[in-house]
Amino acid sequence: MLGTNDLKTHFKSSSEEIAANVGQLCDVVLESEHLKSHRPQLLICAPTSVNESSQQLPQWFLGASNAAHNLPKCIEQESQKRGVLFLDVARLLDHEFLDGLHWEASQHLTVSRAIAGLISG
Repeated sequence: MLGTNDLKTHFKSSSEEIAANVGQLCDVVLESEHLKSHRPQLLICAPTSVNESSQQLPQWFLGASNAAHNLPKCIEQESQKRGVLFLDVARLLDHEFLDGLHWEASQHLTVSRAIAGLISG
């Protein structure tokens, strides 16, 4: 799951740029000479956005939800181009994060169960 820190507003990255970077990282793995004889199966998880109503959210994430609006869709497109698994984590959680950014234990459990179901099925 990549892309959350790329939402920091000082990077000024769009959803498309963040997703393209995630795709490039996948390419590095998929095209690795060391993995040529056994192509790995990758799972790309579109990250959750931030809860900008939280008083504890670090200031460098204020405005991040604008950039994150299309991020799951853009990351899904990158995963489809490469034929790798995709999970939109943002659809699983309610975005009521304690500090506006980090998940609680129950939210980790929800995501881990979804990942386990996806990779075992």
